[in-house]
Amino acid sequence: PCPPLLSVPVRAVAEQDRWVREEVTWGGGPTATGGWGSVSPPGVLFSIEVMSSHFSVWDYWRGFFAATCGAFMFRLLPVFNSEQETITFLYKTSFRVDIPFDLPEIFFFVMLGGLCGILSCAFLFCQRIFFGFIKNNRFSSKLLATSKPVYSALATLVLASITYPPSAGRFLASRLSMKQHLDSLFDNHTWGLMTRNSSPPWPEELDPQHLWWEWYHPQFTIFGTLAFFLVMKFWMLILATTIPIPAGCFMPIFIYGAVIGRLFGETLSFIFPEGIVAGGITNPIIPGGYALAGAAAFSGLIVHALRPLLMAVRQPTKLPYLPRILGRNIGSHRVRVEHFMNRSITTLAKDTPLEEVVKVVTSTDVAEYPLVESAESQILVGIVRRAQLVQALQAEPLSWAPGHQCLQDILAGGCPTEPVTLKLSPETSLHEAHNLFELLNLQSVFVTSWGRAVGCVSWVEMKKAISNLTNPPAPK
Repeated sequence: PCPPLLSVPVRAVAEQDRWVREEVTWGGGPTATGGWGSVSPPGVLFSIEVMSSHFSVWDYWRGFFAATCGAFMFRLLPVFNSEQETITFLYKTSFRVDIPFDLPEIFFFVMLGGLCGILSCAFLFCQRIFFGFIKNNRFSSKLLATSKPVYSALATLVLASITYPPSAGRFLASRLSMKQHLDSLFDNHTWGLMTRNSSPPWPEELDPQHLWWEWYHPQFTIFGTLAFFLVMKFWMLILATTIPIPAGCFMPIFIYGAVIGRLFGETLSFIFPEGIVAGGITNPIIPGGYALAGAAAFSGLIVHALRPLLMAVRQPTKLPYLPRILGRNIGSHRVRVEHFMNRSITTLAKDTPLEEVVKVVTSTDVAEYPLVESAESQILVGIVRRAQLVQALQAEPLSWAPGHQCLQDILAGGCPTEPVTLKLSPETSLHEAHNLFELLNLQSVFVTSWGRAVGCVSWVEMKKAISNLTNPPAPK
């Protein structure tokens, strides 16, 4: 049984108990059971937004059809195994239907959205910094290049040791599965009120009826365990994403956002234990609703969903997507890269004197330069970043001997170069180039003919070529 509620406000508890019996589902309207499980148009649009930078949208219906079949079989198997009587929702919620959120709470949801935005930016920034460290560190880069299983085992050992329930996992609710994490975080009851004058026991075995007990500790309290979860999982998720094994990261990110919302909601409930007055009626705060909003906001920000951008940007032409090529009969296969590529590119040859290199760097502001074998051959061999080249030139400027040193000496001294993994041919069609830019999320790519650098193509050239194709300029 649940621990007694000694001095918890009776009105708040009574209202919460009443709302537990009024259930609702995402995307499917009020139902008798509530939960997630119905397929809705916003869900399809969200999936396209998330994956449009990785897969061609034209072929997405095949993936959606396959995912629908897989989801249907996944929910049908428990019925075949007699675990359930019929198909039910995967994650159940029980939020009230009539007035989901009071008007004064909109301000708090705006604050929660801002908090998720700040944390998502911090997460992505730290992830990028850690990826750079892993790539540049001699030990980790060698381990990933030659012994991926060893690196994966070491990272897994670290994560498993921390989440081991008898150790630090006791404060991370590590005995819960992904589904149980969400079921507990979306709970309608306010844990802070339920533990104000009582201490629920931590059972030796997981209690499916009281999953929220896994989040409580007498010394840490609910607030301590939720905050500890956020701090630890922040760097643990970043470390887990470096493991070179295909694994989904959406659900851990979704749970992390749910914990943010749950902690935010529990804090509001602690500040306003009687609830918020709206229209003369006092309605208690439901932390589960904030957990739901936090999960959606944080996960959407991490995966760069486009829906928040659509609300902020008025002109569709400013969105980070190339214009579509409608139909196959408008001549996109006849337009070749040589017709619209930028031919005025600045190359740096290995035999270029340092004086000329300095003039090029100071007179241009491009982020990278194509590196060619020699000024005569113009054979493209790599890319050199401007920032790294400037840093190498400033390292020992007094050691230059005019007329005796060239770019090759700087490169041999440690200035890094990058290989050119993708190049276009002048004979490549606009249609093929458009598909490559969309699928690989390219910003620019060099064009070579028989290995010689002859130009480059960026978003500017692509947009102009597509515009001229769909709306040909008037003949002069």
